Amino acid sequence: MYRNKSYNIQKPRFTIIMPVYNEEENIANSIKSIICQTYKSFELIIIDDGSTDNTPDILSQFSDLPKIKLIRQKNAGTAAARNHGLQLASGQYICFLDGDDKYSPDRLEVINNYLEDNSFVKCLVTNYAIWNGRKLSEPILKEAPGKITRHGLPNALFPSLVFHFDVFDKIGLFDTKFYYIEDVDMWCRLHIHGYHVDFVDHCSYYYNRYGENNKTSQKNSKEISKDVIKIDMKYMLYKKQKLHIRFLFFKWFIGNIKNYILNFVIFQKHKRFNN
Repeated sequence: MYRNKSYNIQKPRFTIIMPVYNEEENIANSIKSIICQTYKSFELIIIDDGSTDNTPDILSQFSDLPKIKLIRQKNAGTAAARNHGLQLASGQYICFLDGDDKYSPDRLEVINNYLEDNSFVKCLVTNYAIWNGRKLSEPILKEAPGKITRHGLPNALFPSLVFHFDVFDKIGLFDTKFYYIEDVDMWCRLHIHGYHVDFVDHCSYYYNRYGENNKTSQKNSKEISKDVIKIDMKYMLYKKQKLHIRFLFFKWFIGNIKNYILNFVIFQKHKRFNN
């Protein structure tokens, strides 16, 4: 159990966990997208993962806001930063936001309305769009990504997931051995524990394809390959459940290539509006 399971109405409905590393160009807009939410029962926990640029100075401008908890730690990676946030969280539902992405103003309100009507739901994912700092793409998901199966991972964006807090008591915290693809490991654990992920077809997560997090991942393809091998080794014991991780990751990787192509076409189409 990662925290006390007690929950009462005085605690926020949502905890938003934001890991941040060297995001001086984007972090202010990301935080403002949370502050401007139409639904107000939330807390924002920002974990500065040892930033070396001007990120700490920018974050200090928001430190006095009552809904924001600002934590600074030595650089340990996204998984460790998210775990730190989870250990401090008090919300009934856990959301994530990367330090270079944004929420739509009504994201939490739409999610809360869905959960009010479907109180049994433990996990859900929303639609998302790609943004380049000025323009948004069309919604990426044209249909529900479906449940997690042995045939592949959902073509969904992991930070757009929302969890009931007790999910992490069952599947555990993020595995810090995976520096770049800790989200793939989480998808696998959700599958093993039999969770269904509901789909809310509302485009409320804006993914910055050109942000610092994505650039860093692209530069470390060798390290990502090492993470893939680690995941494969970790789940060898689950072959009886036909969870073939290499096949799962291959399908996930192909899905991302398709998204890259789609995003390129979308932004070429709207290029004249960006100039």
